[in-house]
Amino acid sequence: MSKDLILEINNFSLSFIINKQEINAVNDVSLKVEKGEIVGLVGESGCGKSLTALSIVNLAPQNSFVVQGEIKIHDENVLKFTSKQWNERRGNDFSIIFQEPMTALDPLVKIGNQIKQTIVIHNKEFKKDKIKLKQMIIDMLISVQLKDPELIYNSYPHQLSGGMRQRVLIALALINNPCLLVADEATTALDVSVQKQVLNILSTMNKDRNLSILFISHDLGIVKNFCDRIYVMYAGAIVESGKANDLIENPIHPYTKGLISSIPSFSKRGSTLSTIKGNVPTLLKRTNTGCPFVERCLISKKICLSEKVPQQNYNNRSLYCHLIDLEKSIKEKYDE
Repeated sequence: MSKDLILEINNFSLSFIINKQEINAVNDVSLKVEKGEIVGLVGESGCGKSLTALSIVNLAPQNSFVVQGEIKIHDENVLKFTSKQWNERRGNDFSIIFQEPMTALDPLVKIGNQIKQTIVIHNKEFKKDKIKLKQMIIDMLISVQLKDPELIYNSYPHQLSGGMRQRVLIALALINNPCLLVADEATTALDVSVQKQVLNILSTMNKDRNLSILFISHDLGIVKNFCDRIYVMYAGAIVESGKANDLIENPIHPYTKGLISSIPSFSKRGSTLSTIKGNVPTLLKRTNTGCPFVERCLISKKICLSEKVPQQNYNNRSLYCHLIDLEKSIKEKYDE
């Protein structure tokens, strides 16, 4: 493993038992995040992005179970951690921020005390120095661009706006200076102006702290200008990955092509936006045979229905598709 590799997921699969049947929700996922890198994981709702994120920090639903694979942070397989190790490392070496801060924050505890608890759990020596402890929290609230940090410190979550609460979550996640931040749909519930503020904060933290970020979103319009590399996920599987600019400017997989074609832009004003026909299959309708995108793909062949999708390295891209002449086939169908 490279010394600059912070997160490495190898052939990870996660399943549920539904009606006494094993249902695969995340299928053979592999991805990596290097030191100081911002990596996007994108796809429609229901594709398994959040399940992957929750698995990294051991917060996946209790009725789920790991089928295979490993999740390494700093070359340690976290899937083998004991409860004690999770308590020591989560919130310290790696952290997560969620889409809805109102459910992630304790409504009965003031902001300052919530952040204080996170520090003291991992750094007991600060418990004795209350002045230094408070100053650390105030400094962190300032760093996430919260005005009047003293007021925020003494406020309850319901007294803050959605954007302010999301910035508090970022402060809470970064107060112990982790090496990895998992941001699970962290900007989805915010309006456009607040989204931009939150992204600016994360970008600054990435540069100032050399922080590695796995940024999970269904919005390619946001991810394309924020991430260094992108993984595209569909129905529990990675279908394409590559450098952000390359992938956005020249999508190859039919699903990636469809997602990018549906991004609104000024050049498309007045015209009907492209859409991908159908919906992401539910867990009960998924199979592990053939390509997961076959039912919605405009260029699928018989082989796509029955044979496992191979990985191909194509035009500096990691790609999962049966078709050989990919670029030509997809461009002819999607650009016609």
